[in-house]
Amino acid sequence: FLYVCVVAQIMEQNQDSQSSGLQSSETSNDEVTPLLMSTTQPLRKENKCSPQRIRNVITFSALWIAYLLLSAAYSIISPFYPQEAKNYGVSTLTVGLIVGVSPLSTVIFSPIFGYFIPQIGLKFMLVAGAFLVGGSFILLGFVAMMPSSLLFVIFSVLLRITEGIGSASYFTSSFTLATVMYPKSVGMVMGVLEA
Repeated sequence: FLYVCVVAQIMEQNQDSQSSGLQSSETSNDEVTPLLMSTTQPLRKENKCSPQRIRNVITFSALWIAYLLLSAAYSIISPFYPQEAKNYGVSTLTVGLIVGVSPLSTVIFSPIFGYFIPQIGLKFMLVAGAFLVGGSFILLGFVAMMPSSLLFVIFSVLLRITEGIGSASYFTSSFTLATVMYPKSVGMVMGVLEA
């Protein structure tokens, strides 16, 4: 959390320095043309502890923590799932395909969700994606209780596809939200979310 707060403070400083750079370039233009000087208002500096900035830092911290937890959830099945599949007699190739179908569905659905963000809404897409991923991970724990290997494979594939769709929804909307909150520090925002 401290890491996110420090990075958010750096992003705020970058935005302030870019705003002051914009202000200084405007004042230099004002000096050249005195007519513009009388009509141009100097940019006001926003308070460091404004409610909007605090809300942005809290929201960005929540996005970062959720991104971290979702990424950790992907890797947590690696040691357990192949052993369970082996108990059902599923081949290694099939296990690889089951594990790989989630990133494939993420790649397919991310541009689709990106297109529909204005119609669906950022908040709904973010929350729905998180619930889809969380629900599919919980249900994936019950796949080990399937009576046959065919049902084991079918439900594993369906849950991994659902997980990929939820990931596409969550990651697309979280990146969009983060860049909307910090439009002048897009590179920094993407780097921190991916870290």
